[in-house]
Amino acid sequence: MSERVWGVPAAVALAGRPAAGFWREADPAPRVASWAAAATFRPRNEVESDETWRQIIPYILLRAPAGGYFTYRRLPASGEARLVDRHSIGVGGHINDAHLVPGLTLAPELQPNLLADGLQRELHEELLLPQPPEGLGRLRIHGFLALDESPVDRVHVGLVVLLDLTAAAVAGCGVRETDKLVAAGWFTAAELRAKLDAVPFEGWSRAVIAAGLP
Repeated sequence: MSERVWGVPAAVALAGRPAAGFWREADPAPRVASWAAAATFRPRNEVESDETWRQIIPYILLRAPAGGYFTYRRLPASGEARLVDRHSIGVGGHINDAHLVPGLTLAPELQPNLLADGLQRELHEELLLPQPPEGLGRLRIHGFLALDESPVDRVHVGLVVLLDLTAAAVAGCGVRETDKLVAAGWFTAAELRAKLDAVPFEGWSRAVIAAGLP
């Protein structure tokens, strides 16, 4: 059975967006709520080529107190051929229902919890994060992301989230699957923007950096 992934009709995902790429909203809650109300799980092998439907991808940026953003590079073993050797500032992936109780339908007011669950699962799967006494940090929505440049772009939509780490957490942060990813360092928004012409960033990271980081 194909993996089932969480997503929404493209008309819902992109309603009122200013343009393709990254965008922010003064109050992101209504868009998140509209996604949650319309979202369903569908087999991934059906939706990878269905441009009427967008798979929701949490995309997490890690920021240090001094302003640096965590970056990494994908290795051949990562399994994403189109992303091999690409640099990224975002940790993310599909939300699936493999861990959910079969047969249940969640009311709309419960659906946003799937986003929070997906965000935390991605962090746990991709990164080694310490648990300092003062805490790990705080997650908040930074914006939304949708590109139209390729067939892959046109079936995904991103919820971009910013994790402001504590200083102690930064010191112990690293990649979990070292055969698939390699840490590339921490860089400020200005440093990342200066690297855009020289470093092969993946498309989503490039869009977020170009739009401006706090």
